[in-house]
Amino acid sequence: MPKDTSPPVPGDTAAQVAAAFGRLVSGFGNVDAIAAPTIVVVNAPPEKPNIYDGMAPGPLIRLLASTFSEDQWKAFLSAKGLAYSELAREDQKAMFEALFPGGKMVVLPIASVDPSVPPTEVGGDQLRLAKIRLTDKTEIGLSTPNQPEAHVFSAPYQPPDTPSDYAMVNTTTKDVDREFGAVVRETVPNTLKASDLDSGDPSWKTRIPISTISTVDDAARAIATATQREIYVDPRYAAMTVTMRGPGTPVRAYDLMRTLAICLGAAWRQVGSALLLTNDKVGLGAKREMWGEFEARAAALLPTGKSDTPIAQPEGSAFTVKDIPFSGANFPFSAKQLEKYWKQEAEAEMQNSLDEMRLTLPFAQLTPEQQDAARHTQEANTRSHVPSTLTGDVWLTARPRVQVLIPALPAPVDIDDSYQRLLPAPPMNAAEQAASDHRAEEARRPDQNTPHTPADLLALIRSFDRRAVLADAHTPEEIDRVIADMKTLALTELWLRIPLSGGAQSDGAEVALLRHAAKSAQAAGVSLIPEVRVLAWGDQSAEKQIDRTILGRTPRQQIDASGKRDQDVHDTVSPFDPESARCAAALMATVGSIPGITGMLWADATPPGYEAGHGDQDSPAALGYTMEGRLACLRQTHADPIDLDRTQYPAIRAHVGVPGFGDDDGGDAARYDSWRAVRADVERKFLAVVTSALPVSYSAGHKRLPILIRADGDFGEQYALLDAPDKPIYAGVSIFVRPDAPDALQNAFGALTMFQGLKAHSVVLNGLGEADTFHAIASAIAAR
Repeated sequence: MPKDTSPPVPGDTAAQVAAAFGRLVSGFGNVDAIAAPTIVVVNAPPEKPNIYDGMAPGPLIRLLASTFSEDQWKAFLSAKGLAYSELAREDQKAMFEALFPGGKMVVLPIASVDPSVPPTEVGGDQLRLAKIRLTDKTEIGLSTPNQPEAHVFSAPYQPPDTPSDYAMVNTTTKDVDREFGAVVRETVPNTLKASDLDSGDPSWKTRIPISTISTVDDAARAIATATQREIYVDPRYAAMTVTMRGPGTPVRAYDLMRTLAICLGAAWRQVGSALLLTNDKVGLGAKREMWGEFEARAAALLPTGKSDTPIAQPEGSAFTVKDIPFSGANFPFSAKQLEKYWKQEAEAEMQNSLDEMRLTLPFAQLTPEQQDAARHTQEANTRSHVPSTLTGDVWLTARPRVQVLIPALPAPVDIDDSYQRLLPAPPMNAAEQAASDHRAEEARRPDQNTPHTPADLLALIRSFDRRAVLADAHTPEEIDRVIADMKTLALTELWLRIPLSGGAQSDGAEVALLRHAAKSAQAAGVSLIPEVRVLAWGDQSAEKQIDRTILGRTPRQQIDASGKRDQDVHDTVSPFDPESARCAAALMATVGSIPGITGMLWADATPPGYEAGHGDQDSPAALGYTMEGRLACLRQTHADPIDLDRTQYPAIRAHVGVPGFGDDDGGDAARYDSWRAVRADVERKFLAVVTSALPVSYSAGHKRLPILIRADGDFGEQYALLDAPDKPIYAGVSIFVRPDAPDALQNAFGALTMFQGLKAHSVVLNGLGEADTFHAIASAIAAR
C-alpha cells in the first residue's frame, strides 16, 4: 500500500479502495476493474529515422571524426586528448554533447568487484571540461594447460596502487526507449487499447459465471464454454491471478473481456476464427522486426559510409591505425613487438590490422609490464579456479577505444562500442610491396607439376563415382546439346531445371519438354533427374496460398524490402494450406510416371523458417506466418507467432518488451522454439502427402529412385537424400570458366581436385545459365 494512505475498511467503494492503493477504477457494465493507472507500451516505428537523435557511440564518433581538421586529429590521437573547447564548429559541439545521453555521464570503476559501489554521475559544466582521445587498450590471454594453442582471457588487469579506469554505463548501446528520434517504449495512462473485440457480436452478450474464476486462463475458458467461441490467452498472461469481489452474479462476456484487457494492459486480437488476449493488436515479434528495419534504414543514411570502411580525412592528412597510441594501455606493445606485428601484417597483405592487433609471444619475450600483468592474471585465474598457465605462449591484443578524460575523475572513462574502423591500414613500404607483388605473381603462375590438359580434366571427372551436371534448358534442341556435351565430358546424370512446380499442368509445355528430355536421356544412356519446385510456385497460385514473413510479406516482397532485387526468388506457397499439398502431389504423380526419369531434385523442400534444427536462428525472411500457420500455432501453443521473438538474432538497440511480456529471454526463446517445431512438423506432413503420390519405385527399398534435396555442408553446395538430410552424397562445384581465359582448364582442374581431396565420391557441376560455356569446354575436350 502506498505511503501515508489509510487502509480500506469494510463498506468502502471500489473507488475508495483503488485510491488507497494508487489504482484506477474503470467500469464496464456491472463490473468495476481495478487496474494500474499507467502501462508500458511499445510503439511501431515511423518510416523515416532521424539519425542524429539518439545515435549510438560508434556511428556518432565516426560522424564527429569525419569533421575533424588535421590539428583536431592530432589532438584526438594524443595522450592529452581533444577538448570540447577545441571544437570550432557548432555541429561538432552538438555531436560531442550527444555522446552523453541526457547531458550526463554515469560511470563505474572497471576493476571494481564490489556490487555495492554506487555509480558516479558527472554532468553540467564538468562535461564541457572533458576531452576525448583514441587509444589502443591491451588485454592478455594465457595458455590453457594441455592445450597450448588455446588461450583464456579473464578480467581486465589493473596495475596495483593505480586508479581503475571507468566504464560509461549510460551509453545508448542496447535496450533504448528512444531510437533515432522515435519513441520505442513509453509509459502512458491506462486506457483500453484498440482491439478486435466486436461490441455488436451477440455472443458477447452471454452471461458468464464467475464464481470459479481464479486465473486469467480460467476466465477465458469460462467465456469460451459459455459462448461456444474459440478463445485463447497468451501463456504469459494465462496463469496470472484474478481476484473477484462482490455478489458473484454472472456478468456479460463483453464486460468481463474488457475488464481483463484493461487490468493486463492488453488487447483482443482476431487470429482466423479464434480470439486471443495478448499484449496489442500488432504483434510484439512483428514490432521487433519493424524496429530492426528502422535501425537498418538509419544505418544506411549515415553520411560516413559503412562502419567497416575508414572515413575520409582532411586534405593532406594520412593518419592510419599505426598512429593510434597506447595512451590508455596498462602494458603497451614495445617497439620491437610492434615491428614484429607490422611485419607479419605486411605478409598477410594488411588484412587483419584495422580492428585488433594480435601477437603471440613466449613469456620471456614480454616486457616487464606485460610479465607483471601475466603473473597477476595467472594469480587471479588460480583464485577463480580458471585453468591457465604461464608456460605456453601469451596472447597480447590491442583494440582501439575512445576514452573520456575529465578533471572530476582520477582515471579515464571507456566508452564501449565507440570505435568503428575510423582509420585505414598503413601503406606497405617498398620492400613489403615488392614481396607482396612477388607472392601475387607466384599465385598466378600455374603449378607445373599439376596437369591441366583437356585429357587430364576428363580423367579427373571420371574419377568420381557419380558425375552430374545441373543445367537449365528451354527448348528440345538445348536439351539435346547438353546431353551430347555430357557424353563428351563423361557425365552420367543430367539434373535438369525446368520450371516445373505445383501449378504446372500435366499437359503443359513444361511437362512436354520434360518428356522429351527423358526420352533423349534414355536413348543416350544418361540418367535424368529433374529439379521440381515443390513449394516455390507462388506466382502460379492464389494469393491466399502464398506464404508470409512475420511482417506479412511474400518472399518477393521481402527481397524488395531488403534491397536485394537481383536475387532470383519465387513466391512460396504455404505448407499449412491443404490445396498446396494437393497441387504438389498431383505434379509428383505426373512427373514420377514419365518413363526414363530416374529420380527428382526438390530444391525448395524446406523453406526458410521450416528448418527442424533446434539451434537454427531464423532470418527476417523466415516464413510460416499465414493466417493458417498462425492459427495452427495458436491452437498448439496458445501463442500467436507474431508475438514471439527471435531473442538471440538479430541484436537491435530498441527495447522491445514490456514488463511481464517479452522481457524474459529464456521463456521467450522456448516459446519461439515451439513455433519452430510447429512449422517443422507441418512441413514434414506436407512432404509426406506429396511423397505418397509418387509411384512405388520411389518407395523404400534397395533400388528405390532417389529424391534429392539441398543439404547443409562444410563446403559449397551439397545434396542429400530426402530421408537422410544430414548425410550429403553429392558435392556441387562450378568449373565453368571460359576455355580461352588464362589457365581456364587449370582452374577447373583445381576446383575438382579440391572436392576430390574432400573425399567427395559424387560431384555436381553447376552449369545453370552457362550452357554456352559448358558446350565450349566440351568442344575443347572433344578437339584434344
